[in-house]
Amino acid sequence: MNESEPIAIDAGLIGQPARPVVRELRQAGLVPRIEWTHIGGVPAGTIIAVKPRGDVAPGTVVIITVAALQSDLVHVEARRCLQGLFVTIAT
Repeated sequence: MNESEPIAIDAGLIGQPARPVVRELRQAGLVPRIEWTHIGGVPAGTIIAVKPRGDVAPGTVVIITVAALQSDLVHVEARRCLQGLFVTIAT
């Protein structure tokens, strides 16, 4: 693919597992960013929204909203708060 060719992002990503989609987007030259949210009845790790949609240029940031368990969200928020206090957290 030519580096300047647009890359198509469509609704077909919704419902897919996030991990392989993120990998594919990176390989295509895009910059995926994940936002986590709890949606009852949706398996954790499932993509529930993607933006922007349509043809995008290489290097574009693609926001992927992914379903998470409520307990995972508490952990993510606590981690974010602690990192804001300059606390190093080992993973």
